[in-house]
Amino acid sequence: MEQGEPLETNDNVIAEFQAWSEFVETGPNECFVGADPLETIIEPALAEKSLCRGAIGLTVGYWPEAGVNGQLSFRSGYVFDPDTDIEFIVDDTSYPLSAEKGGKIAWPSNSDEDLKLISAMKQGSRVEIIARAASGASVKDTYLLSGFASAVDLAAETCSYMLAELN
Repeated sequence: MEQGEPLETNDNVIAEFQAWSEFVETGPNECFVGADPLETIIEPALAEKSLCRGAIGLTVGYWPEAGVNGQLSFRSGYVFDPDTDIEFIVDDTSYPLSAEKGGKIAWPSNSDEDLKLISAMKQGSRVEIIARAASGASVKDTYLLSGFASAVDLAAETCSYMLAELN
């Protein structure tokens, strides 16, 4: 996907499940599910104009050739404050995400954490991601999890078929 391109305009959508869509790319083969935030709150409110957010989205990706089987990532659309704690809250349970200094993408610290968060998301109803931008603004994005379990299960199945075709 190109910078600034919202998930819903990508022409590789193969299925939609309420708030979540499944996408397939080739060269290299990739399956992923993604959603755009339902709601965003930026504090102070005046900071919204200066934040200049780019592409935003929450995704879970599968790359069969690389052996990646369910990698969660959050594209914030802004540079994270290097000292911020990025909170990933599924319903009422909080998990930490990591980002590189100067980065705009956050993810769990390892593949075991990916699986833990994906499992929690399958059972949850919403995700809130709270972080501070390098500009000092506090940003909270809220995602609905309706349709997530079906979408992520189909993405895993689709990419397992892609892997079988490669072998």
